[in-house]
Amino acid sequence: MKIKENLIFSLFLFFFFTIYLITLFPGPGGRVNAGDSMKWQFIGKVLGTPHPTGYPLFILLSAIFSRIPLPIPLFTKINLISTFFAILTLFFLFKTLRLLSLNIFSSFVVTSIFAFGKIFWSQATEAEVYTLNSFFISLIIYLLILWKIKGDERAFSLSFFLTIFSLSNHITILLLFPPILIFTLLLSPKSLFKKRTIYFLALSLLLLIALYTFLIWRSNASIYSEFTIKNPGDFVHFISGGAWKRSLDFSHLSSLKTGIIKFISTIPSNITFPSLIILFFGIFSLLKDLKAFLLIFLSNLLFLFFSSVYLIRDVEVNYIPVYFFMVIFIASGMNFLLELKSSKFLKTLTALALLTLPTSLFISNYREIKVEESSWGEWIKIVFSNFKRDTIFIPDYINYDQDMALCYGVFGLDFIKKNNIVIGEHFEEREKIIEDYLEGKEFFFKRFRLDKDMKIVCFDGGIAMKLSERFRVEKRALSDKIEIPYFRIMKKN
Repeated sequence: MKIKENLIFSLFLFFFFTIYLITLFPGPGGRVNAGDSMKWQFIGKVLGTPHPTGYPLFILLSAIFSRIPLPIPLFTKINLISTFFAILTLFFLFKTLRLLSLNIFSSFVVTSIFAFGKIFWSQATEAEVYTLNSFFISLIIYLLILWKIKGDERAFSLSFFLTIFSLSNHITILLLFPPILIFTLLLSPKSLFKKRTIYFLALSLLLLIALYTFLIWRSNASIYSEFTIKNPGDFVHFISGGAWKRSLDFSHLSSLKTGIIKFISTIPSNITFPSLIILFFGIFSLLKDLKAFLLIFLSNLLFLFFSSVYLIRDVEVNYIPVYFFMVIFIASGMNFLLELKSSKFLKTLTALALLTLPTSLFISNYREIKVEESSWGEWIKIVFSNFKRDTIFIPDYINYDQDMALCYGVFGLDFIKKNNIVIGEHFEEREKIIEDYLEGKEFFFKRFRLDKDMKIVCFDGGIAMKLSERFRVEKRALSDKIEIPYFRIMKKN
C-alpha cells in the first residue's frame, strides 16, 4: 500500500512539475516584482550582493544553477531554482499531512490547493527566494512532527540545524523560533541539551557564519554590489534588514487592519472562501493533538501578524507561509468531514465537491500565471542590439525595473565583456561620476578601467537636464515594437 501511494504521489508531483514548466515565466523579470526577479536572474553569475538581508544561500545556489551547461537561457536556469524547491515544498507538505494521519484523498486535494494558489504558483515559476523559504518551513515542520510521532531524535536535531541554517536565505524564519521552542518544551525539553543537538547547532552556526563571510567578501569584490559591508555596523544593518525596518508599522491598529484586509482579499485566489469553512472544522479536529496544533497555529498566527504589519508593495509573497499552515488545517477539516458517518453516496458527493476547490483555483489562476512574453525581455533585446559595446548606461533613478533590466543585460548576458557598464541606483553620486568621466578623469568600475570616448546613454531625464548645463545632451529614441526614449550625453565641441 505504501509503495502504491508513493508511486501515485510521484506521478502527482510530476504533474505539478509539468504545469510549472508550462507556466514558467518566459524571460527576464517576473510577475510580482520584475526588478527583483531580474536581479536574482543575473546576480549569481557575478556572485554579487543584493539588497538586505543578503540571501547568501540563494546567491550560492543561483551561482551553481547559472553554470549548469544546459542549452537554455540564464533566466530559465534561475527560474528553475524556484520550481525545484516548490516541488520539494509540496512533497514535504503531503508527507506532513500523512504523518498527521490524514487520509490520502484529503492530503492530495489540499496539496493541490496549495500548489495552485496564485501566490505560490507565481513564485514557483519565477526567480525569487520564497519557495526556498517555503521548502525550509515545510521540511522543518515535517521533521518536528516526525520526531513527535516516532520519537526520532535525529529528526529533531536536523530540524534544529535547518532552522538556524535557513536564516542564510530568509530571516522571516525567525518567526518559527517561538512555536518550535514551545513545541519542544511541551514534548521533550531535555532534547535541547543532547550532544547531537549541540553538535548540529554548532555546525549550523559555522555554516551560517561561512555564508555571511562569503557575503561580506563579495560585497567588496563583486562587479555588482548594492551595499558594501566595511564594518560591523554595516553588517548588522545589512543582515537585520535595517533598510526595511521603516516598513514595519506596529504603532497603529489601523495598519494591522489594513494589512489583514489586504490578506483577506487574496483568499479567493489562494485557497478559496469555501475552504475557510473547512478550515474551522480542521482547527477543532486538530485540537485533539494539542502539541501539533500549537506548533501549526502559533506559526500561522505569527506569520500572519508579520505580513499584516509589513507595509511593502509586494507583501503578498510573505503570505506563502500563512497559506502553508492554513492548508494543514484545511486538510484536517476535510479529513473530519469525510470520516463523518454518512451514506456512500453522500461521501462521494462530498469528495466531488472538495475536488472543485483545487480545480477552480487551477482554472482561474492559469490565465494570470501563463505569460506569453516578458516585456522587459523585449526591452533588453532592443537596447542591447543597438548598443553592443563601449556604452555607459544610466537608468531612470525612480525606475528600479529598468535599472535591473540594464544590469541583466550587462552582467547576465556578459555585455560587461564588451566594456558596457550600468551606473544604477546602487552607485552614489551618479551625476558626479558622469561629470568626472566627461571631464577626462579616470574611472574604474571595480576591476575594469573604462576606455575614453564611451557612449553615454541616459534614460533619466532629470540627470540629463542637470548635465545639459555643462555638456551636450541630445534626446533620441530607439524604435522597434516599442519606442524607447533616451538621452545621449557628450562633451561640448
